[in-house]
Amino acid sequence: MEPSKKEHTQKPDLKFVLKETLLEYHREEKIGDEIWNAQQLVIARLPSDSETEIIGAVSADTYLRDGVVDPEVLVAGALFELLVRSDFKICFEEAEEAKRLRTLLANPGVFRFTDEGRESLSNPDFLGITQAGYITKVVEAKAGFLGNREVRQLASFITNLKGAIEDAKKIPYPELKRNGLGFVKENGGIKIGHDLKVTLAVPRGRLVHGPKSLLKSDVFNGQGMQEALKVLRGTDIKESVFSGRELHEMTKAVLSTISVSF
Repeated sequence: MEPSKKEHTQKPDLKFVLKETLLEYHREEKIGDEIWNAQQLVIARLPSDSETEIIGAVSADTYLRDGVVDPEVLVAGALFELLVRSDFKICFEEAEEAKRLRTLLANPGVFRFTDEGRESLSNPDFLGITQAGYITKVVEAKAGFLGNREVRQLASFITNLKGAIEDAKKIPYPELKRNGLGFVKENGGIKIGHDLKVTLAVPRGRLVHGPKSLLKSDVFNGQGMQEALKVLRGTDIKESVFSGRELHEMTKAVLSTISVSF
């Protein structure tokens, strides 16, 4: 008699889920090899804790607790941010200092400074910092179309970043050091690079009709449209290798595998 075998049900790896979902989609849509190869590279670079980061981003969202936002929107946003950070045609290897600085921007109350007097204390999805301490790249990933809030955020990113760094430098050095943020003041401290522009990452194909196609058509018109386009013209816009439809399909697959109570 053969020994009894226990059945083991192992949750599929996130990278595997994304690749299988894209393969199925590509069979129907016949996407070219160049795009597929680029997508595989991005997925391979995803950090091992990507699923945990998605769950954390979704669980922490106040809109989710209020039941206002569709969970798919939240997961799509978190997933797209991870994919953009792993796309080295848009970003590059993020330094540990940059990750810690983004943490500081995301949790201002913990470090005793606020966004009072500024549009908002925006938390970018990627920061590029040189060894000399200059911030030379700021990337924001937007999976959806842009409304007033998103356009204002793009317009105020650099100003907010400067203000946040100034506030951080007012924190006593021992406290910064204790929280792994001593570099904010060390060796001349963190500085804004010359001619720094915000990079906006959007899904592939979103720019088919130019920057105007990024805006919510039911929100912008007349003068408001012109002001929004002015902001976008001052922004470096990059398309991801993933289309909006592909992101939608991957998001559905991720939602079926992650353990989040909505």
